[in-house]
Amino acid sequence: MKNYAFILVILAILFSQFSCTTTEPTGNDPEGAKDDIELANQALADLLYLMINSDGPESIQDINFTGPYGLYSSAFSKDPANFHANFGLALTGIFMITQEQQVSDAIEEWQSYLETGEPFQAPLGSQKGSGLAIGFPTSLSSFSIHNKDLAKTIVGTHRIALSDAPKISTIQNIFENSLLPKLTDALSKLDYVDDNPQFVFTVTPKMQGDFMADPLELDLTEIYALQISIHMLKVVIDMAVAYDLDFTSYDSLGIIEALSPGSSFLTVRNSGQSLADAKNSLITAIDKLETGIEFLRNETDSQDDDIIKLDPGSEDDSALDSILAYTGEAREFLATGLTFTEDWDGDESTPDEDLIIHLGEYFDTPVQDLKFLLPDYTVSVGRDTSNDDYNWFYGQSQVSTTVNVATEDFYYYYRSYSWDRYGFEYVYEDSNLAVPAFEIASKNKVAELRQLEGIESMYLSLYWSSSLAVGQNNIEETLYWDYQARLPGFVAYYPILTWTADSFEEWILPDPTIGGILPGMTDAEFKRIFGITEENWEEMGGF
Repeated sequence: MKNYAFILVILAILFSQFSCTTTEPTGNDPEGAKDDIELANQALADLLYLMINSDGPESIQDINFTGPYGLYSSAFSKDPANFHANFGLALTGIFMITQEQQVSDAIEEWQSYLETGEPFQAPLGSQKGSGLAIGFPTSLSSFSIHNKDLAKTIVGTHRIALSDAPKISTIQNIFENSLLPKLTDALSKLDYVDDNPQFVFTVTPKMQGDFMADPLELDLTEIYALQISIHMLKVVIDMAVAYDLDFTSYDSLGIIEALSPGSSFLTVRNSGQSLADAKNSLITAIDKLETGIEFLRNETDSQDDDIIKLDPGSEDDSALDSILAYTGEAREFLATGLTFTEDWDGDESTPDEDLIIHLGEYFDTPVQDLKFLLPDYTVSVGRDTSNDDYNWFYGQSQVSTTVNVATEDFYYYYRSYSWDRYGFEYVYEDSNLAVPAFEIASKNKVAELRQLEGIESMYLSLYWSSSLAVGQNNIEETLYWDYQARLPGFVAYYPILTWTADSFEEWILPDPTIGGILPGMTDAEFKRIFGITEENWEEMGGF
């Protein structure tokens, strides 16, 4: 199966929920809408069963929800007030992105490059799901907003720039022009559905990929879980498109051009609107989490067939209190900041430090150019071959010559040569006949192998023996050799920043608060907390 690694991060989340722009309503036909919904549910069950019980798609276009999506869309056009039509579109529509030409073109472009390109290799694996892994939230863990993970995401999204791809903006444009509108439309449909406290969708055994499974009930608890997931996905995507991450090329020159002061690389896009949208999605996710937990706790019908269920007074019920604690922390994270205690300097001998991180500043007042957060520098490039591999190679050639002997007898010529790059060298000879051609061939091959890049060691041998008549004789023997060479597993280029400051005292951070994310931070405190000292400050320029 082809490796579409660069979109797996997206698809891993998309296999949970979402929507797409729908057909405009053309009439009021509630009964016709019901018929379409029944057909759509059957088509969805067929598709989910096939996906769960297959080895995976051969191409992105094979993830094709066109059938059920079209039927749900038809039902919506006949009765926009139908809750199941809205839900069906919110569940299937996002996958329609797989049928868009720009997505297909981007995949082919990336796939072609990844098959031959260097230097940044980071293949992602995929795993096959089972049961309800595709399509529906499955447990209380669906209700989660992890503040520490979100803090790490702020850093992690910018590391996308170090991934190997033709143009990061190609994916960013797909996010902006296709995926985000679909997510927004999905949220609109689910917002309509959650106005109906009696809404129930039956997840049939076939939809679960197992005809022996029991039907399950999806109600507003799962709707809220879907909404949380979509909003949190929007947060990550809006953050991923917030800054320019394009390289002009994926070589040493591209790195230098990208990181040189004045380049567009790591400058904010769309005047920071994406970050404002991300904050709004985060706040809405917090609201939905609180509302969803309240709905779950107040359910009065039987929980036996619910996907996400709760027994009052159980450990799961207590766990919801812990989940709710995150909502207060998340609001504080956005408003005034949270204190995280970590080993920020990576030195186990020093105590962990408290650090206030004000997430709201990242969204509200984004740094216009992240390169400006660094002291003045110049850019150069390093070459990493740390993943070198060592391979053995073998060869042979025939050596033919003539020799003259005065006496009929048995003659022999043995010669071997051993060498390694650490200084070892040994020649073994045992002959009762001089054969200059054999010696010359051996020495010439040694000289040739010594010129190979990455040569580590070599061994050559030629063993000949024969009975010869008086006079001139034609003789032939095989020269064998093998050698070990060091070959780069892959070559990676990385930027090296050389500070223009001549001393540690002159090396001053332009904004140690990082645009207010670290409120009140000073240059001295930043260096102390993150372990930047007079002994290591120059090393901070190596990525």
